[in-house]
Amino acid sequence: MGRFMTEELEGVEKDLLVKMYRLMLMSRMFDDKVVEMFANRQIIGMAPHAGHGQEAIGVGACLALRKDDYIIPSHRGFAHIITKGTSIKKILADYCGRITGRDKGKGHISDPDVNNLGLTGVIGASLPIAAGVGWSIKIRKTDQVVVCFFGDGAASQADFYPALNLSAAWKLPVIWVCENNFWAQFTYFYDVMGVKNIADLAKPFRIPNLIIDGNDVIAVYKAVYEAVKRARAGQGPTLIECLTYRWRPHYEGGPDDFRPKEEIEKWKKMCPIKRFENKLLEKGILTNNELDAIRKEVEVEIADAVKFALESPWPGPDELYTDVYA
Repeated sequence: MGRFMTEELEGVEKDLLVKMYRLMLMSRMFDDKVVEMFANRQIIGMAPHAGHGQEAIGVGACLALRKDDYIIPSHRGFAHIITKGTSIKKILADYCGRITGRDKGKGHISDPDVNNLGLTGVIGASLPIAAGVGWSIKIRKTDQVVVCFFGDGAASQADFYPALNLSAAWKLPVIWVCENNFWAQFTYFYDVMGVKNIADLAKPFRIPNLIIDGNDVIAVYKAVYEAVKRARAGQGPTLIECLTYRWRPHYEGGPDDFRPKEEIEKWKKMCPIKRFENKLLEKGILTNNELDAIRKEVEVEIADAVKFALESPWPGPDELYTDVYA
């Protein structure tokens, strides 16, 4: 399923392996808390898109980047945003609509301090934006890269093809990361796609492409790391298709009776966090006591974020017209 397999822990530093585990666990537990707070009406606005089951992609990919590299997250973006460096206090304050949020309670969590450009609610709209960012990097002659995360549904959008074409024609430093969880909202992938693999769609543009196990954080990290090296060297884009699955409905409170229950259970058995945890124990990298200690640290950090968010003030009326540019 790709060149990089889980067994290849060798050569990856222990500190990085522990960081991968902690960030995946943080992303999962943070998602749990956001779902709980939405159910308790402590989070306002649109229902969150929970990322349970897809944590390895955001964590693995973003750990292969520098702080000055750009990301455009997907809908289920907590793993990406947290790994890139945005405080969970500010993320949660945003979701609670508070002024202390990174986007002052208004946005889809962008963060210029770590070059997170935020997500768009329009499926596929991030694709030409990523090409534009790549063109900007090329004009400025830096060695930055931009990683654009998108789902299988976005690969069906008209924006997909011109974005890939431009990135190939101009050798832009764009890494296209498709999080293929097989369900575009309520639509099954194979019902609407004429190809078996999204990675194959890169072939007409002669873009290097590969398919990997998106629930294997090491595979994701190594694939993106290699793509970043190519992009920094001026060799252009790469398309990486990460096969994964979302455990929860498309959005919290939404219908989910159309997906086979046995399919959901099958993928839950391939949980990226549990798989990685087992590998760390098997290789003697961490003990059960050390894993428990990490979990407790994460619980405390999330509890602090909840307290910060719920005790933060609401925006005043003067904020209604700030950050509005049209």
